[in-house]
Amino acid sequence: MRLIVRNTVLIVLLYQGLAVRAQQIQQYSQYMINQFVLNPAIAGTEGFLDMYIGYRNQWTGFEGAPVTYYISAHKAVGRESKFIQKRKVRRYWHGIGAQVFRDRTGPLKRTSVLGAYAYNFPVSKETRISVGTFVGFKQLQTDVDYWKNIDDDTDALFNRSLNTGLIPDFQFGAVLYNPLYFVTLAVSPILNNDISFRNLDYNHEIFYGRYNRHVFLSSGVIFQPHSDLKITPSVMLKYVQYAPLSMDLNVKITQYNKYWYGGSFRMLEAVNVFAGLDISKMFCASYAFEWSVTAIRKHNYGSHEIILGMKLPPPRKIVCPSKYW
Repeated sequence: MRLIVRNTVLIVLLYQGLAVRAQQIQQYSQYMINQFVLNPAIAGTEGFLDMYIGYRNQWTGFEGAPVTYYISAHKAVGRESKFIQKRKVRRYWHGIGAQVFRDRTGPLKRTSVLGAYAYNFPVSKETRISVGTFVGFKQLQTDVDYWKNIDDDTDALFNRSLNTGLIPDFQFGAVLYNPLYFVTLAVSPILNNDISFRNLDYNHEIFYGRYNRHVFLSSGVIFQPHSDLKITPSVMLKYVQYAPLSMDLNVKITQYNKYWYGGSFRMLEAVNVFAGLDISKMFCASYAFEWSVTAIRKHNYGSHEIILGMKLPPPRKIVCPSKYW
């Protein structure tokens, strides 16, 4: 009976925080600002080192709700940018980058460290394609302190921190972009690794499923009715193995190449609004607030996401983040 309870609790924990959102990887409200968190092919699309620090607190007030921290950075190699120096941009270049994130849901903690490489090349005078990959490792852990109120010192689930060990992680991405439109594709993870806690049982590993493959397909167009105004509607389709298709409808408005704001509707899940600004040529900040439209909205105070950006070296003029999307 104890084994049944233990297995049931672990399965519920694995899917309560992860599969409720129809996906196992972390959720973002502002991927329109920093698409690199989802797609390695974004590496090198800017003419400077593009760095972000992000914090997301989902479903505040809900015990065990997901909390995510991340830092990401990418830059071009072999490209001379017109935003930094008045030199001709080369036709082909490389992109490199990295990201580290920590995601916690209840007693589960997931850590990932990834390096990125992308190859960027032209297909016409103003249209380019970039293809790239993330390579790194991830680890899923449990926190023994989460069970401190459970009086059962004999069960391994409640008296020991568990982990899956370091698991290799490979992700793929591609982007077609132009000053007027973009199409992006990302697949994460490529490998359907097992989820097996190594030290739950002293004698052998115990298998609790796999990391499911996620596919993100997005597209948008950029309207510029005025030299100081850009409107970017976009859509993202998200497919996860064994889960229904999800869709985001987004719009981002940029003014004076310095301020941006907009909103997003995640079908049958949530609505969010966001706004940000360039503080200087080097720094920017953006905030998003998200409301759930599911029954869980009665038990939380919404989700909050803050991202801080930095450009190095600073461009010659203020450049709005994600000018291509």
